[in-house]
Amino acid sequence: MTGKKKPLAASPPEGQAAAGEYDPHAMCRAIIGTTSDGFHLLDAQSRILEVNDAYVKRSGYTREELLAMSITDLDALERPEETAARIAKVIGSGGDVFETRHRAKDGTIWHVEISVTYWSFDGGRFVCFLRDITERKRAEIALRQSETTYRGILDSLDEAVYILDEHGTFIDVNRGAERKYGYTRDELVGMTPALVSAAGRNDLGKVMEQCLLAYHGQPQSF
Repeated sequence: MTGKKKPLAASPPEGQAAAGEYDPHAMCRAIIGTTSDGFHLLDAQSRILEVNDAYVKRSGYTREELLAMSITDLDALERPEETAARIAKVIGSGGDVFETRHRAKDGTIWHVEISVTYWSFDGGRFVCFLRDITERKRAEIALRQSETTYRGILDSLDEAVYILDEHGTFIDVNRGAERKYGYTRDELVGMTPALVSAAGRNDLGKVMEQCLLAYHGQPQSF
């Protein structure tokens, strides 16, 4: 046979009938429906037009309840005028990523990171993906509390306390070290014992050798 060959048709997604047509809108709905992040589609007045199962489950509201609400009904941190200012900012820039807090139906407050994109069609639409970051925030608070406790213990000691890295550089000191050497903590961090040691008073080579052994788990006293 002669003549041009017909181009091969693209294969449909797995599970779709060969005779059916690929529907990008259906694919988009499927992705939104299966993501673990929440999803909102808002109009220009921040009213909820669409919401996915993940947000329904996290918020405790029914889909019907959410579709009768606006974002200001859910935000537990921003005042309405602050939300209006953010909306104006998003319209101007085309998108934003920010953190806020939402209130669930039972009154509990949860931390959320929102990634929003503005589309100008049909009077304006906001496409929002909402990630629950409550556990991350709790971990950050616990870390800050631990650091505060650690700092308090160090600074309560009269003796000079230093923490050195494997190269013998100060990475942390307490107030006792500040008093002993007359430098601030910020000035001492990044220095080495050689820079603060009295000339001829210490065998710095031996000190550094012992520091290296201590760094690798062998306690030293000197």
